[in-house]
Amino acid sequence: MPTFEQLLNAKLGPAETAVTQWTEMITKLTALRTEASAMKTKADKSTWRGENATVTKEFVAKTTKEFGDAVTEAESVRDLLQDAYTLIKSAQGDLKATYENPPPGITIYPDGVLSHRVHPDRRSADSTEPIATEAQFDALRGKIEGILKRAAEADELCAWGLRALIENHPNDFGSTDLGGVADAKKLREEERQQAENGREAAKLYGRWEHLDDQERERLLKLVEEGQDSPAFSAELMTHLDYNGRKEQEAVLLLASSLEHGGRDGQLSATDARLYKALSGSLATATGPDSPIGSPSGVPSAWTDRLLTVARDGNGLPDRHPGKLGGGAAGLSALTKLMAADFDSDEVYDPNKDPKEKSSPWKKDEGDPVYSEAFLTEVADTIRDWESGNDKAYDGPMKNWQGTQEDPMKGLLNAMSRNPSASTHYFDPNTTDNLKYFLDDRKWPGGDVESKMPTETQYTSARAEFGLALEAAATGRVPGSPCTRCPLTTTAPRPRSSSG
Repeated sequence: MPTFEQLLNAKLGPAETAVTQWTEMITKLTALRTEASAMKTKADKSTWRGENATVTKEFVAKTTKEFGDAVTEAESVRDLLQDAYTLIKSAQGDLKATYENPPPGITIYPDGVLSHRVHPDRRSADSTEPIATEAQFDALRGKIEGILKRAAEADELCAWGLRALIENHPNDFGSTDLGGVADAKKLREEERQQAENGREAAKLYGRWEHLDDQERERLLKLVEEGQDSPAFSAELMTHLDYNGRKEQEAVLLLASSLEHGGRDGQLSATDARLYKALSGSLATATGPDSPIGSPSGVPSAWTDRLLTVARDGNGLPDRHPGKLGGGAAGLSALTKLMAADFDSDEVYDPNKDPKEKSSPWKKDEGDPVYSEAFLTEVADTIRDWESGNDKAYDGPMKNWQGTQEDPMKGLLNAMSRNPSASTHYFDPNTTDNLKYFLDDRKWPGGDVESKMPTETQYTSARAEFGLALEAAATGRVPGSPCTRCPLTTTAPRPRSSSG
């Protein structure tokens, strides 16, 4: 909080100048945004094809978005500074008026010290100077403190808002829109509440098998309402404690427990919703707007640790309740959570009455969307692990179980919900991932897949690969409306994944 003297003598001219300069900057950025939008419109209508066309169109789209975000951010900066200037100037004016017109009998010194105009002990018998009471002094102190607090709050909220605009965006512009100090205050309170809710949800998830009905409903409300909040999700993930293990280990252990129905092996409708909401929270926590996620597309130390634990396990004895196996089991626990599917999800039946609209993607409606950075990191981790391990999928994984427990299955399912990530990951012009999946990968259970029942084939990892390829080729989520879905690459059409 500023001192009396600091606020009284504050030079606010530079702040006013900054507001003017930001307004001028907004005008310039708006013009650039208009030009960028026009350029994107031309690019979208262009019949230009080829590798250069794909790269250039993508660059134009990203550039257009950045100019739009730049305008939003500049307007937010200007509005925050304008509000702070107005509020601090008002507080300064009130302080000056109070300083220059103190109550009768009271003197205010330039440093804010209060005293009697004439001290009672030195007052002459014939003095007509009013004597201020202690109550009057207290009232004046309260008034001055209130003025200083107003200025301090405006300054603090402006600073918080400015930090919020660039938080997790070190190399690009964010899309947070703040109309001034009031919006910053509201957003800060919302984030504080969401963070508190995230910590509460972590405690409830930690003993989910033992929750009574009221606690279970409370957890469900918290996590379904908070799963899209970076503040909620980050606090949830970093405060999870399950079977004596914390954070990343707890996430994987909890996911496995929820998936299998806990102690009784029965997965209720509420448990299924808790599982899907946990997936949504993980998607947000590992996203670009989360403090533990992937700002500017760069994986964080938190996600690195999550994948290390999933791949390598935690090394605890088999009898330990917090034992986490690595390899296919650990990676599959993670990717199943990312897929957000569970046994009670309706399986696609091609022979079902068309009026009931059965489809292979219906089970994914409303599922969370993971960031490209995290999807790519998970995919690279699995590929690296299985490529250097000839026994990665031994035992039952060579049979039909392998087609269902393949850790790539959940990952590819999640990738199909992010067409941009799929397009980049399978782009044959920049990576060899498409060749790996089509030609080089030894699919778990691949030798028996064609002999499996049809309905089981529809839930295999290769079926999910097909959906991920559809997303990559069309630029849309499978099953979503498509009036015109041009191919996103001119690469030769891949042969069937089952061939």
